[in-house]
Amino acid sequence: MVQTIVSAVLPDDYHRCVRCAKWLGTREKLEAHLTAVHSMTLEEYCGKHRKSIERSIGIVKGKNPTKEGFAQDSDVPKTPRSPGVKSRQKPKKITPFFPVRRSLDDAVVEYVPKVDPYFIVDKGLTADVVFALDNEMVLYMWGPKGTCKTHTLMQMAALSRIPVIRLNCRADMRSSHFIGRIAGRQGSTFWKDGVLPKAMKYGAWLLVDEVDIAPPHILNVLQAVMDSRVLTIEDTGGVVRAHKNFRIIFDANTSGAGDPSGQYHGTHPLNESFRDRVGMWVKTSHPTESFIKNLVTRKFPALPEEEVARVAQLASKVNAGSSTVSEQLSVSIRRVLAMAMYLDSGYSWRRTLEFAIYNNVADKYELRAFKEVVKSIGL
Repeated sequence: MVQTIVSAVLPDDYHRCVRCAKWLGTREKLEAHLTAVHSMTLEEYCGKHRKSIERSIGIVKGKNPTKEGFAQDSDVPKTPRSPGVKSRQKPKKITPFFPVRRSLDDAVVEYVPKVDPYFIVDKGLTADVVFALDNEMVLYMWGPKGTCKTHTLMQMAALSRIPVIRLNCRADMRSSHFIGRIAGRQGSTFWKDGVLPKAMKYGAWLLVDEVDIAPPHILNVLQAVMDSRVLTIEDTGGVVRAHKNFRIIFDANTSGAGDPSGQYHGTHPLNESFRDRVGMWVKTSHPTESFIKNLVTRKFPALPEEEVARVAQLASKVNAGSSTVSEQLSVSIRRVLAMAMYLDSGYSWRRTLEFAIYNNVADKYELRAFKEVVKSIGL
């Protein structure tokens, strides 16, 4: 039987090298991982991390990993965790924000979003959304990139099993995307509903994503429904009356009044009569440092607390505008999770920042400013 050595005394870089344990299934995968991430060979790894997880006999002697050279996963004793490395905890159950839709047709169930077990509730934001939708208001949510606008809406729907029909707007879209069109099949024609009548019939939320990119004249087809919750389809003469649970929600990076910053190319001001029909405007902002810590800890429980704190501190400092870094270089939740993933996989901070941030910055002055922030927090 293969000798497996696990020391109770772990090295300082335990949180980096211990992650390699998951790569020990085959020799080829381990060699590729060590070369790409740690820049070392198998023998060098054994020599450097002999007090960490190693299966020295199989590695050093070069035995076939599919036979006796490597112990099976079930044979490997659990390694003691170092201080600051937390066990994965089961996320707390979140109370649904709306009455749960328990009975749904098969055609409707496919539009119910999946629940994200790592979703964190922003009580202020969700309370505003609940008020607007409970009162059948048209909701417009806007704010900077990566501030959980769409994700929050989708998770609120998922927890209550509410179907969401989502439409991503683009500059060349037509009114048929909303209303529908006459289609043909096997020599005959039939009417195919667009997202608007479909959502009205299903009692779904119609989520119009990036609404400030859609041509304003196309959005005018929504105005009658925003007023009366009734749609008349001119091509067929049919009338669709909205289900009681039907709601219209818009989200975007701008308020629909234009983008003076020039960050969000392709957006434009929306028709003022259209904007006037919105019942509630909700502006999102970058999450707090404590929110970021909580999220990263949930998704990457093995990442040491000091690394989690650095990720949260860097993101919150940039987003707060306490440096010379522009809003264009703000750190979104997507970038936060990307950094945490790299660090959790053993990447150094230098490579983490290169892949998650630096290589995406074209302006050398913005890059220099960001690096000053990185330096200010000791990275």
